[in-house]
Amino acid sequence: MRFRTTAILAGILVALFAAVYFGDVKRAEKKKSSQEKEEKVLAAEPDSIREILLRPSGIHLVKEGQEWTITEPVRTQADKGTVDGVIGTFRWAKRYRTVAEGNVRFADYGLEPPQYEMILVHNAGRDTLQLGDKTPTGSYVFARLNRENRVFTTTTSLLSHAQKTLYNLRDKRVLPFEREKVNGFTLRNVHGSFELVREGDQWKIQSPIQGPADRYKIDDVLSRIRNATAREFVEEEPKDLSRYGFANPVVRVDLILGEERARKTLLIGNRKEDKYYARDDGRPPVFLVDSSFVRDLRLTLTDLREKKLYEFLSTDVDSTVLIYPDLTIICAKDSVGNWQVLQPEKRRAKNWRMSGIAGTVNGLRAKDFVSERVTNLAAYGLDRPAIRVKMFRKGELLADLRLGKKTKDGVYALGRDEGPVVLVPENTLDQLKFTLEDVAEPQPKPVETSQSESTSGTAAKTGQ
Repeated sequence: MRFRTTAILAGILVALFAAVYFGDVKRAEKKKSSQEKEEKVLAAEPDSIREILLRPSGIHLVKEGQEWTITEPVRTQADKGTVDGVIGTFRWAKRYRTVAEGNVRFADYGLEPPQYEMILVHNAGRDTLQLGDKTPTGSYVFARLNRENRVFTTTTSLLSHAQKTLYNLRDKRVLPFEREKVNGFTLRNVHGSFELVREGDQWKIQSPIQGPADRYKIDDVLSRIRNATAREFVEEEPKDLSRYGFANPVVRVDLILGEERARKTLLIGNRKEDKYYARDDGRPPVFLVDSSFVRDLRLTLTDLREKKLYEFLSTDVDSTVLIYPDLTIICAKDSVGNWQVLQPEKRRAKNWRMSGIAGTVNGLRAKDFVSERVTNLAAYGLDRPAIRVKMFRKGELLADLRLGKKTKDGVYALGRDEGPVVLVPENTLDQLKFTLEDVAEPQPKPVETSQSESTSGTAAKTGQ
């Protein structure tokens, strides 16, 4: 009975101890949270900020839905990342030290009049943060909140945000669009007009020829356009666009977006020193872009089209025919995947050599396109090619490469019967020119009897 009473009392003590302990922990956490809140420059939650007004610049930002818009001094979309950076600073910006309180000469701290003001409208009301001089060490800035008779120091990051210009805060993208929605585009420049469409994850050229496009180049072009920014805004509401050269632009890009096939157009006009005038046709401002951006859009048909002659896995090749003017070598994989020479004589082939040949053909890229249609093979030395390579997978022709005459720029090549004729690097001839001994493993040497064995045999015969 006594044991039971003791156990009950012990349980009560443990419960009381736990209640006191956790109560102290919660009070300490609450006190810490309250202290941290008091130390912060902005007591309101940063996510609740709906408007920001900067003075003396007069820039006014307003949150419309989930997006930020600049409403003054011009109405334009704000740069989301920059505005998020401003708001994010208020999550951690603190009042580090109170340096004056009560009867304060605010002019001594650059706060009368204040050098900069940030007026913040949020769900809990409105706060005005005034910023003055930096502290003597330059590590902090003197500040005043809501005209209180108190000066404190805070982070210079807030000063940097208050000093931001219209250019800093506005959306500077030359042509905003969602990359995944682009299903076609037209590029017009000094080299011509090129129309491309996307089919799944592949890009195809529709005009001036029809054929596969280099999807990596297209991805690069779209990324370049999407990431390009205006270097300077020239005119917000232009009255006369003709003087900028947009009537006959040096580059025009038309993007086709989404199922509704919405169009976005970028125009690049006259040059101004090392920049060009440009304009998103859907927005009023005229701005300047770097000449390097314009240069990246002066693409040729060769730049845009697929230059890889073949698209297959080298490991899929199970038979290869090498045809030279004076020799034909036929090789095939056996049942266990080893290469064997079948012609001109049966021998084991070098696996590494055959893999290298497949890799060379599979990786071959055109340097230039010479003729779209094959009308005269002899003109390129392709009627009697210096090298012809055929590759198969289970009887299916994967590649039929013909290499012809050399030129100063490379070697004429034909990857398909229908064309086009292309130029490939000159060293392609060296990479695919082989003798039988290059391809086949050495013949095993015949077994020779040693001199001692020969002598012993002679002696035995004599003894008989």
